[in-house]
Amino acid sequence: YEARRGRDVRGFIDLANAELEADAREADAPVDLGGLDAVRLMTIHAAKGLEFPVVVVADLGRKGNLSPPDLHVDGDRVGIRLVDLEAKKTTALDFDAIEAERRTADEAEERRVMHVAMTRAEERLILSGAARLGEHWPAPGPGAAPISWIGPALVPGVAALDPAEPVREHVVGELAAL
Repeated sequence: YEARRGRDVRGFIDLANAELEADAREADAPVDLGGLDAVRLMTIHAAKGLEFPVVVVADLGRKGNLSPPDLHVDGDRVGIRLVDLEAKKTTALDFDAIEAERRTADEAEERRVMHVAMTRAEERLILSGAARLGEHWPAPGPGAAPISWIGPALVPGVAALDPAEPVREHVVGELAAL
């Protein structure tokens, strides 16, 4: 915010409040779909509590945002990340502890949201995503792409495959067996 609009605490708070209100205004999923024969695009949160014959969960290879905010407030604890004139970042107070807790909570929330998404399917679940394989499968963890932990859970051994060899036949065969 500071890089775009300068040092304006009131403006920052107003922007943060506006974003929170925008998230709170996300429409709830319609309860009665009226037997529509159509494709419905919705967020995972909007689909909560609903089921569909076919569900597609896409973009599982996309990493999350790992950039922490510069200010953490957790109850009576505060943490701050400061940037000096040479762009060197320094943390102060409880920043590191609060950030570690936030990352752990974010990872648990991501897994819970993926569980919600994948359990909306009545007949067919299609998971779509790509992983860039260098020397090895991407490691799971905070901010990692969901495919990093979903892939090995669905196709045991996929993380150990040689990235130089084509994996399509192996993976398709494994998934067909499910």
